[in-house]
Amino acid sequence: MVIITNADANLSDPDDTSIRRPNPVVDDQVLERIRSILVASGITANMIDFPTDSMKGSCTLEMSTSDMVLDEVDIEKDTESKGRWGSWLGTKMGSSAMASRRNKLVVDTTDEYPIAEDVYNLFFLSKNWSLPFWYTIFTVCNKLSLFGVALYWIYKPDGFRDMQNERGETPPIVQATQFLLIPVAIGITEELMITMDVLSKMGWKKMENRPQATRLKYWIANTFRALDGLFWLLIITSLMLYAVDVLEMFLNFAALQFLQCVDNSAYEVAKGSYLTSALEFVAIEVSTTTLPSKRSSWKDYLDSLIFVTIVLLMVIAWALVNFLD
Repeated sequence: MVIITNADANLSDPDDTSIRRPNPVVDDQVLERIRSILVASGITANMIDFPTDSMKGSCTLEMSTSDMVLDEVDIEKDTESKGRWGSWLGTKMGSSAMASRRNKLVVDTTDEYPIAEDVYNLFFLSKNWSLPFWYTIFTVCNKLSLFGVALYWIYKPDGFRDMQNERGETPPIVQATQFLLIPVAIGITEELMITMDVLSKMGWKKMENRPQATRLKYWIANTFRALDGLFWLLIITSLMLYAVDVLEMFLNFAALQFLQCVDNSAYEVAKGSYLTSALEFVAIEVSTTTLPSKRSSWKDYLDSLIFVTIVLLMVIAWALVNFLD
């Protein structure tokens, strides 16, 4: 049994059979950081019980020594009596408990979610006009510029689209493969999937220890992430719908896949401290920051609604390109 109190540790009493250790003062920022790490590791918010306002400050840890000894004896006896059957049963019970915790996580409407580890949230948590701020802007502009080059190469006069149209009609096997690749194209668009998840599962909140993470920066980051995903989806959809050969279509998918990883590589460079410690610090903050859940409302179905809508739009585009004279 672990008890958190405000009482000072009484280590001088020889009759006291409990273990008391005074802990250093824990401020709100440290508690918030610990809470974020626990939530990011999969522990639900309801399972976390930090000291309330009346209990903040120094605290002591009280654990009965006699209880510890008795628990150890009971564990040893229990292990000897169970044997292999007990070990198997314990494993099954542990698996059931883990499944129960997973189910609780699914239905928990007061939970918090860890934010995505990418340059967009690096921008969200960075201080205005700092090095991480400009680093993220440069990375996003670089990626969107590469997308622009690819789109120009596809739709320019005598570009990819015109060259493919000159090769004749699309064979039926290619048309069928294009249709099968529609959900795949959406699924591999990482930024679009993250945006759908953000819109349906989490919302912005004011963080006292991160005043630079404003609501405006939160929506700017998510807007540009959505534009990133939509531009990428437009590129691979264009390569798919104007292809006249299955193998070439697969090769085009693979050849341009590296464009989607530009921002991910930039984030890993920042987190790995290859450039400056300031970038590493903000990247580590991204990996431990959580935002409140928006579940148990109609917004929880936004991701499914957006996904189905995009699939329908792509099916319509596929039909127009292949069957409209």
